[in-house]
Amino acid sequence: MDHARRRSPFPHVRLAVAALLLAALAACGSSEPPDPDPPGPSDGTSLVVAPNDMNGVTAATVQVVAPGAWRLQVVSDGGFAGRVRLSRASGTGSAVTTLTVDPEGLDPRQRYAFQLRLEAGGDVRTAAVEFSFPDVRGQVLLGGPGAAALGPAALAPEGELHPLAAAPALYPASVDLAPLTSAAGTVTLLVGLEAADRGLAAARLPGEPSATALSSLAATVDGLAGAALQGGFEAAGLAFVEVPAAEVAAAAARLSAAAGVRYVELPVPLYPYSFDEFRGLQWNLDVVGAERLWPVTRGEGVTIAVLDNGFYPDHEDLAANVVGQYDAGDGKSSVRATRAACGTHGTHVAGIAAAVADNGIGVAGAAPGAGLLLVDLDYETRPGCPMDSASLIRGLDYVVNGGAPRAQVVNMSIGTPSDLGRATRDALVAAQRAGLVLVGAAGNTQCSGGRDTFVPVSYPAAYPEVWAIGATDPGNGRACYSHVGGELRFVAPGGDSSYDSGRFDAVYSTDHDPVAGQDTYGWMEGTSMAAPLVSGVVALLWSAVPSATPEELLQALIAGAVDLGDPGRDNLFGYGLVDAPAAFEALTGGSEPPPPPPPPPPSRVVRITVPGYGTHVLDPDGAFTLIDAPLGPLTVVAESDDDGDGVFAEPGEGRGSATVDVEFDADNRVYVELQVQ
Repeated sequence: MDHARRRSPFPHVRLAVAALLLAALAACGSSEPPDPDPPGPSDGTSLVVAPNDMNGVTAATVQVVAPGAWRLQVVSDGGFAGRVRLSRASGTGSAVTTLTVDPEGLDPRQRYAFQLRLEAGGDVRTAAVEFSFPDVRGQVLLGGPGAAALGPAALAPEGELHPLAAAPALYPASVDLAPLTSAAGTVTLLVGLEAADRGLAAARLPGEPSATALSSLAATVDGLAGAALQGGFEAAGLAFVEVPAAEVAAAAARLSAAAGVRYVELPVPLYPYSFDEFRGLQWNLDVVGAERLWPVTRGEGVTIAVLDNGFYPDHEDLAANVVGQYDAGDGKSSVRATRAACGTHGTHVAGIAAAVADNGIGVAGAAPGAGLLLVDLDYETRPGCPMDSASLIRGLDYVVNGGAPRAQVVNMSIGTPSDLGRATRDALVAAQRAGLVLVGAAGNTQCSGGRDTFVPVSYPAAYPEVWAIGATDPGNGRACYSHVGGELRFVAPGGDSSYDSGRFDAVYSTDHDPVAGQDTYGWMEGTSMAAPLVSGVVALLWSAVPSATPEELLQALIAGAVDLGDPGRDNLFGYGLVDAPAAFEALTGGSEPPPPPPPPPPSRVVRITVPGYGTHVLDPDGAFTLIDAPLGPLTVVAESDDDGDGVFAEPGEGRGSATVDVEFDADNRVYVELQVQ
């Protein structure tokens, strides 16, 4: 297929709009809309409820489109209609009303179904709605809230989310739209479209969108006041729709109801995780042995895409290796930061991966012969130069380039604690299908006095398509701030200023003084510094063996990794510390192959007991979901059987409990820490 000549199905157009009276933000979720009555250009009456599956929420938005007078009625069996209130039950013309349910006295073990009936000018439309009590998501941990889970969890199969990943609310009442709003007062909605490939569509997986979905989307956008279709990521089946910030809820409800639309999401904010003159200061290169491969490979022919912010691409130690630039946030061809507020994070990260070597100045990158594609994710016109999942998706689309990738390795030293939604996951799946190696920083949580933190791996690194990288200190111990979990693939030096080795123990790389306008070099620490080091090592390996597949590169790194912590893969170090020469030997069949991996540790069995739910043995990842939980305090007791004798919580084994106060309209989560008895 000639991607360069093929016309994109997402033209950059400003579509005609029809005036509608739309309400501001309402408490809604990302559930799919009801099947009946999708609005269309030829249909003058429609009814949309979002969310129509009211799991754990007491309020929903009702969008009425009618040419004249209309009336709404709640219909149910058994008197449930008396618990449903409408802020407005009649009117003239299009409008938005709020539906609320009174849960007092209801049985949490039941699901309650009812219908909304719309009568308008002789037309009748109905929408089915279900109401249920909240679900509680939890996990059993080994060392504090957010700490390592029970054991090495298998990665989720393609198309499935991480066990604790809950789709973010589409437009909850508490959402802060300010970081997501452009100077023109618009917000980008991420619209997932049904794939043209029937197999992908049946499995609800991303792919190039169907003609029906594209046509329906265009017609729906045409009917939204102030909306515009602003391109998309074709391989991921995604479209970007700009809508006025004041009308996000109503616009999302209309888009959700369009034929062929899989979901509609708001973007999620992202944050940075964070013979040469100064080569002697770069202890991190020595730990992974990158320079030992330079006589045979320096990364030539491989390009590393750095998706970040705070770039100064003309830095004296970077410019010669910069092969491309793209500003995914502001749509520009230059990524040079224009304000000091945007920082220098990306400049520092890029230098770790591929700063120029042997030029007599500055520092050296892990792969000094690799190219750098700098992709800026921030919005320079917004306060604080924020990044979000919309700019991340646009950046991935630019790198994938319609199936002719502009880079082979993607480094994402960015993240957020919350799931980034289906649109980001679909974009990552498309990038992986294109043959890219995706590397992400596991995340940081500030530690005090060197005391370890135990926080789950952040997103996007937590997704199975991404190689999550944790950080080590100069003594090859876990950096106290580095996030942990079953998703962790490897660790690499990220620095730890609390480590006392008699020197400054952060990571030294390229930097810039935006006030003085001068290129500099500086210290930073974090998993943000560990990830690009691994990206550089991947470039070295791929340059040495261009025919290698991403899976072969992964297996070489696993075979060569230095096992740290518990034998085998664990939640603190993943497969271990990256060792570039050992990985090279494993990939090329060198004379000193690494020893076979040690046998896995004995399997720990953990069970939980919850009032009203009984006792259940958990999967190895320790995650669980309590469906339709009763309101109020709910205590979860966890016990372990470490030696496999069938007796739980013996001396030396684990036991713990935690209580969650279950509420409607809340994120109900509980973490249970096992304590040795």
